[in-house]
Amino acid sequence: MGRLTSLPSAVVTDDSVLGGAVIERSLRFYDDDSTHLSRTPSSASNRRTWTWSGWVRRSEISSTQGRLFGAGNTSSDYFSIYFPSGDEFRVLWYEGSQKLTTSAQVFRDSNSWYHFVVAVDTTQAVGGNRILMYANGVLLGRIQNDPAQNFETSVNSTSEHNIGKWVSTVASYFDGYIAEVNFVDGFQLTPSSFGYTEFQTGIWRPKGYFGSYGTNGFRLDFSDNSATTAVTLGKDRSGQGNDFTPNNFSVSAGVNNDSFLESPTAKKEFATFNSNLQTSSSTEYRQGNLAFYTSGSATVQTRANMSRNSGKWYAEFTLTTFTVRSGSYPYIGVAQAENFSNTWTGSSGTAYQSQGGIWRNSSNIENGYSTYAAGDVISVAINLDSSPPQVWWAKNGSYIRSGANPSTLTAGVNIEPASTSGTYTFTASLFANPGQWDANFGQRPFAHSVPTGFKTLNTDNFSINTPSIIKPQKHFDSLIYSGTGSTQSITGLEFKPDLVWIKKRNDAAFHQIFDTVRGATKGLFPNSTNAEYQDSGNLQSFIEGGFTADGFNGTNASGGTYVAWCWKGGGNSNTFNVDGKGYASASAAGITEGNLAITGASINREAGFSIVKFTANNDASATIGHGLNSKPKFVVVKDTANSDDWQCKFIDDNMYVSFNHNTAGSTSYGNFTATDTLINLGYTWNNGSGTHVAYSWTNVPGYSKIGKYKALTSTDGAYVDLGFRPAFILIRPTNNFGGSDQNYSTWGLWDSTRSTSNVVTYGGMLTVNTNYAEQVRGNGSNDGALAAFDILGTGFKVRQSSYEVGYSGDYYYMAFAEQPGESPYHTDTNAR
Repeated sequence: MGRLTSLPSAVVTDDSVLGGAVIERSLRFYDDDSTHLSRTPSSASNRRTWTWSGWVRRSEISSTQGRLFGAGNTSSDYFSIYFPSGDEFRVLWYEGSQKLTTSAQVFRDSNSWYHFVVAVDTTQAVGGNRILMYANGVLLGRIQNDPAQNFETSVNSTSEHNIGKWVSTVASYFDGYIAEVNFVDGFQLTPSSFGYTEFQTGIWRPKGYFGSYGTNGFRLDFSDNSATTAVTLGKDRSGQGNDFTPNNFSVSAGVNNDSFLESPTAKKEFATFNSNLQTSSSTEYRQGNLAFYTSGSATVQTRANMSRNSGKWYAEFTLTTFTVRSGSYPYIGVAQAENFSNTWTGSSGTAYQSQGGIWRNSSNIENGYSTYAAGDVISVAINLDSSPPQVWWAKNGSYIRSGANPSTLTAGVNIEPASTSGTYTFTASLFANPGQWDANFGQRPFAHSVPTGFKTLNTDNFSINTPSIIKPQKHFDSLIYSGTGSTQSITGLEFKPDLVWIKKRNDAAFHQIFDTVRGATKGLFPNSTNAEYQDSGNLQSFIEGGFTADGFNGTNASGGTYVAWCWKGGGNSNTFNVDGKGYASASAAGITEGNLAITGASINREAGFSIVKFTANNDASATIGHGLNSKPKFVVVKDTANSDDWQCKFIDDNMYVSFNHNTAGSTSYGNFTATDTLINLGYTWNNGSGTHVAYSWTNVPGYSKIGKYKALTSTDGAYVDLGFRPAFILIRPTNNFGGSDQNYSTWGLWDSTRSTSNVVTYGGMLTVNTNYAEQVRGNGSNDGALAAFDILGTGFKVRQSSYEVGYSGDYYYMAFAEQPGESPYHTDTNAR
C-alpha cells in the first residue's frame, strides 16, 4: 500500500482494530551525504496560517541539525523547524531580525520515534497562540518570541522549501529518519488531526488525515522506492501534486540504501547500533545508526539496540575503513546486554580481533586465525539456546575455526561472561585513526548466506508474546496532590492500591508507607528504624482509585505538596489475597508455605508484587512463601514491632543494603536468598520474635525491571535498557560514595508524574534514607538544577557525571513502566 489510511471495515489488522493507521516506510537522512528534499512553489499561498506534521527518529544528537522543514535560505528570508545543539525543538525565522521559539525540554532519544507538529496562525490576537509546537500530542512549554500579528512567514512563499537541509552561512543537514510528513496550507490544526492516544496502552499513535490540504499542501509517505525522483520517492500523496525533488538519496541495494521499513508502526523493525550508549567527542553514529565511526585516542565500544535471551541470530559487519593506532585493533562479537562498559569488546564480551585472535573476558584465549582489514565482511552468528551460549565468526564467508559451522552447531566458542539477565547482543569496538564498522542486521541483502536455523535481529522474528500487562497504570501509578490539613480523598488511580508510599515534597518530613495487609493507619518510615505506628491522622483508608488521608504532616498538612507512589497487590477482602480474590488460608490461596507460616498476604502475580506478613522466630533456617511463583528480584523486610533497620536485598547480588542509611552495602548478611516460591530468611530477615512485613518485586517484561548497571563517569553516562518507558525509577549504589561524597544520600527516587519532560533533574529527586524535601540532597545542599538523566522510550540515560546516579562503580535500580515495552498491537513506546 502506498497510502496511510484508516483501513476499510472488511480489513482487520492490529492498527485498524485500535482505530489507527499504518506507516509503511521511512526515509533516512544522512548529513555527510547532504541528503534532502526540495521544492519551490510556483505561486505563493497562505503565509500566515499553516500546519506541519512529521514523525521523526533522530540519529545524531547534541549538534545543530538541518531543518526538518522550512523555507528560504537567505539572511533575510527563512523559516526553519530544527534541532539546535542543545537538542531542544526550535522554530527560527527572520522578522526584521532573527527570532526564535524553543521548547523547554530536550529531545535526544535515538531509539524511538517522536511525532512533532508546528501549527502557525499569525492572525491570532494572542501572541502565544501564533506558533504552537507539539510533541507526541502534547503542547510544548516554550522559551519564546511571538511573531507580530499578521506576520507573513517564508513558508508558502515562492522561496525554496526544504526537508532535511538548511543553508545559513553554511549548509547543514538532518541526520535521522523521517516518516509520514503532512503539510496543510491555510489551517492551524492540532495533533489530533494526525494522531491519537491509544486507550489501552496510553501510546500516541498515527492516524490518517483526510481534510483539505490547501494550495501548497502535501503529504509525503516515501512508499515508492523504485527510484529517487519527484514522482516516486518524493511523490505528494495529498492529491495536490506538490512533489518534492530528492537530492543525494539512494534506493539501490547496499549500505547506502536510504529507504527503510522502520516506522512508528513497523511490525518488522530491524536492529541498529545503539547511539544512546556512551560515546566520545571523536565518535559518530552514521547512516541512521548503522555505521559506527571513530577517530579518537580512546577505545570506544558500541552494541546493537536489541538484545535477546534465546534463539539463533545472525548479522554482518563490514570494517569499511581502518587505520591502526599503536597497540589496538578492531573487535567484533557478542556481550551480555547489561553492565555496558565503554572499553574494548574483548574485555567485556567474546570477540574476534583483527589480528586473528579470539578474546574473552580480557583474555586472549585463541590465536592463529585469519586476520582482517578494511573492506572485509565479518559474519557473527550467536546461538542463545545452547548452554552455555555460543558464537561463530566468518571472514568474507569462511568460518575461522577448524570445523566451525553454525548450521550444524559445531565448533562454536562459549560466550562469557555469563549474563545475569540472560540476554545478549552484538557488540563492536574500535581504536582507530580513523575507523568505521558498518552493520547489517538484515535491513538489506547479506553478503553471505545466513546459517540454517538462524534469523535476523528484527521484531518480525521475535516470538509472539502477549504480555500480562498492557496498561501499566492498572498496577502502578503516582499521584501528586496538595494537602488540606483535614480529611480528603486523593484519587486518580485506575485501581485500589494495596501499598501506598507517601512523601512530602516541599518540606522535610518522614517518608510514609502503608499497606492493606497490616491495615490502614499503620505507618512505617523508610528513612527511620522506627517500629510501626498507628494514627488515624495519617492514611485513613484505601479506596477505589486512591486513598483518604487526614491532616498529619507526612501525608496531608495544609500547604504541603505530596507525591504518593501506589502499587496494586492482591486486594484485601480476606486474610490471604491473590489477584483480587480473598482466601482464609495460605494453602487455599495457592501460596507455597515455608517452614514459618505467613499470617497475611496481598499478592499480584500478574504484576510481580507481593506483601506478606509473618511473626519472626529468630531461626536462620526459616523460610516463608512470597506467593509470586517467580523468584523475586528485590525484597524488603521490616520488623514492624521493634526499632530496627530496613533489610533490603537485590536477590541476584550478594549484598545487603538498607533504606534508612547510606552506608556501603555489606556481604556479611548475605544468607537471605529466594527461590521461585520461598524466601530464605536467615537471621537478618527473621530477627527477634516480633511481627515482620516483606515486600517483594520481580521482573515482568514490558512493565518492571530490577537490576544493576555500571556507572560511566562522564556526562555522557550509562544507558540502562529497560524495554519500556519508565514512570518510576529507584537508584542506589552498591557501595557508598568515596571521598567528600560519602555523606550524600544514596537512595534516589524519581517519577514521570513530577518530572514530566527531559532533562530529569535533581529537583525531582527524593531520597529514601533522608526526610529532605525535593532539590535538597543528602549533604543538605540544594542542587535541584543539576541534570540527572533522560527518560527514554526504552529506558533511561544518565546525564550527570557524579553523585547519586553516576559517581563510580555499580548501581542497583528498580523501575516501573509508564508505557509498555511490548503489546499485542505492535505498539512502540513514544520517545520523550
